[in-house]
Formats: sequence, structure tokens, C-alpha cells
Amino acid sequence: MKYFMMKRVLVAIFLPVVVAYFGGTKVMNVYWVPLFFVSAMLLATAYGKYVVKKNNSSTFNYFNDNNDGIYLHKFNECEIRLDTNKKEVFLKNEEGAKTYSFDDIKEWSYNITYGGEVAGAGLSSIRENGKTLGQNLSETGLFIRVKDVRKPEWHIRFYPRNSAFNSHNGLNDLKAQLNQWMEIFDQNLNAA
Repeated sequence: MKYFMMKRVLVAIFLPVVVAYFGGTKVMNVYWVPLFFVSAMLLATAYGKYVVKKNNSSTFNYFNDNNDGIYLHKFNECEIRLDTNKKEVFLKNEEGAKTYSFDDIKEWSYNITYGGEVAGAGLSSIRENGKTLGQNLSETGLFIRVKDVRKPEWHIRFYPRNSAFNSHNGLNDLKAQLNQWMEIFDQNLNAA
């Protein structure tokens, strides 16, 4: 989904143009401030929706669909690939990438942090909610502890496939994804 092709963005761009064309400079001199704020709010809400849709489409899961022994999750710069044939787990996040054997994996768990939104109007509550959402996203994901002195714990990030992170549907999807990966690890690594 391209940002400038979203309906809200197009309305935000063309609304002042249409008012200027049909109303002339006299109308624009009177209504430029409300038009500016309406357009700015449309652009801001469109950007929020664009980021959610972009993150939704960046989430990719592959669960041994072709019976090839590969389980894969990708979200932005994070990746986890479990290969049951080679008995290896490839882990990648913003700090690096490394392949471990099944024997090197000590434990796995997940965390979902949500909530903490500030109710209210104004830029300060919007800023605080954005900061809280960013912190919640950074604390959420799959945590894998390995036998590695240099990097004993890996954090693989997840994002909902079909909704916003702070929505009920998004949290349910996130929990379902993480539970799937817990089951994948339980079935394949506990058996090893």
C-alpha cells in the first residue's frame, strides 16, 4: 500500500486545491487555517494506518508447508529459521545473525507487553502514546536463550498479520503466532 495513493492523503492534498479553485483567493484567505489543520490531521491519521499496513505485510510465516522441514518467521530485520533436516536454528535481528545447532538452544519464551496508553487530547498525549507503543513493541517477541557467551539471548520481533498492535484482534493474532512458535520449538527441540 503506497502512502500517496491512500484516500485520506488524496483528500488532504486535493481539498485545499478544490477550495482554492472554486473559492478563489478571498475564500482561501479566510479558510486557510482550518484547511491546514484538516489536511494535517488527515495526513497524520493516514500515516498511522500506512505504518500498520506496512508492518502487517512485513510479517511472514512459513510452517513446513511443503514438508521440507523448514519453519520460518520474518518481520523487518528479524528472522528465525528452524531447519529440522540439519537440526539448526538460524537467528537474525538488528544486532546480528548466527546459526545454532538444536543442542545449543537452552530455552525459549515469549513476552507480549501492551497497554499504558494515556487518555486525553493534545500533542503531549499523542507523543506519550507513541512512546509507550514503541516501548511495548520493543519488549514484545520471542526470546531464545542459547549457549553463546557473546550473545546468550536473542530477541526475535513479531507483529500482528492483520491488525494494529494495540487492538484486540492484533494482540490475539500476536499471541497465536507466538504460541505457534512455542509449539514448533517444543515439538522439534524437545524431541532432539
